[in-house]
Amino acid sequence: MIMKLILAILLLLLLHYTAFAQDTTCGIIWHEPAVLANEIGFPKVAAQGDTLHVTWQREISSLPYLRSTNAGLDWEIERDLFSDTMHITDTRWMVADESSLYVLWRDIDLSNGKESPSWRASYDRGTTWDTVKRIIFPYGVGITNDVVMYSDTVCVNAQINTAIGGDLPRIIRIFHNGAGWSVSSDSLYVFDFRMAMTEGVLHIAVDPLDSQSVIYYQRSSNLGDTWSNMQQISMSNGSGVGHPSIGAKDNDLYINWVDNKFGCAVGASGCSIIGRKSETSGETWLEENLLSDVAAGTIPYPTIKNNIIATAWMDDYYDHSLDRAKVRISLDKGHSWCPVQNFGHGTGTKVAITNNAIHVFYTNEDSAKMYYVRGEIITSSIASEPVTVFAKQIELQQNHPNPFNPSTAISFQQSAVSHITLKVYDIFGKEVATLINNKQLEAGKHNVEWNAEGFASGMYFYRLIAVNEHNQSIIKTRKMILLK
Repeated sequence: MIMKLILAILLLLLLHYTAFAQDTTCGIIWHEPAVLANEIGFPKVAAQGDTLHVTWQREISSLPYLRSTNAGLDWEIERDLFSDTMHITDTRWMVADESSLYVLWRDIDLSNGKESPSWRASYDRGTTWDTVKRIIFPYGVGITNDVVMYSDTVCVNAQINTAIGGDLPRIIRIFHNGAGWSVSSDSLYVFDFRMAMTEGVLHIAVDPLDSQSVIYYQRSSNLGDTWSNMQQISMSNGSGVGHPSIGAKDNDLYINWVDNKFGCAVGASGCSIIGRKSETSGETWLEENLLSDVAAGTIPYPTIKNNIIATAWMDDYYDHSLDRAKVRISLDKGHSWCPVQNFGHGTGTKVAITNNAIHVFYTNEDSAKMYYVRGEIITSSIASEPVTVFAKQIELQQNHPNPFNPSTAISFQQSAVSHITLKVYDIFGKEVATLINNKQLEAGKHNVEWNAEGFASGMYFYRLIAVNEHNQSIIKTRKMILLK
């Protein structure tokens, strides 16, 4: 009896102070890595609601594609979107909005050596695909560095060749689902830049040609025909600054880059990953923040969805067996950050965000496999601001009794019709029971019993997902103790 009492006290303390084992700050369940492809992939990813799309580098004349329609829980059989031995598919990109999905690549025609930006589009989230389209330039396209999309416009950052060689980068604009296109009238005198789009504005993070090792920001209100003056983003000048990237959502912009101001790890070819945010569409900028835990990072990629900012990068060493795939996440628009998530040996790290999960993709060159990791957000909802009203309509109550053995009752109250899912997880984030599975329930109070016969003593979590008629979702989670 005394031992049971001691165990109960310890478990109650654990209940009070502990969140999920994988992430004690943010309440994110990181599932085990899953193999998506048995090859070195270097993935490109896009998300539409809870639908995920992935393509990657394979053979030079192939365009593999995978899709999940349930936020990464299951993946469909792989499809090949392009196969033509007379064409090389190089430098792939994938972009999407809610209604359109594009896979783009730099196409090389082996019959004449001409290079052109090419793409396929889907308007039903990857179920069917339009025919291949190309833009043919007289002297081809040298480099395609980045692709972004907003509404029905796609912008491609490309170096368009001329009769005497490569030109400076310009913006190729593809309009109205590929029905028309144009090229920006102004070229950018820069070494490297990455893009993001919001309504009516193209934003770029710039590494210029002047060798000052400074990161700048510019914006264009006419898709690249004219540009604002350069605004310095990196706070100090110095060598080793580069690899700029940018994410955008409404008025929020987030720029990442590699910086050596904190030094670089021994044996690393990367340095620190720095971030800086604007909440005024680039008019003003907040202070820098250090994202990386080790000064070895390179090639960062930020993604923004509603309240979440996620930046993926790789720790890069001359001894590539030390390379690591990493991600850092903020659930409150960059005001605070979860600890760095280290997914082990990996390169080419990319991240996508769906309604209630974070999705990480990377390649392990030692095993020659491409991996996927799903991080399920269980303690908060990332839905847009209007859901705040919806959240007040759902009340998840503490189970009773608690502690319990072997059965306990879980109650929740809702003020409107919703589709409800209620699941139980163990302390390691493993799903152990489904009590309600996407069932439409009327307004009112509902009760469900969980019989934990056969389960070990310990702390468990029960999580409720409610989806209303507007397809807005909210997640609420509580802890409970099984004491036998």
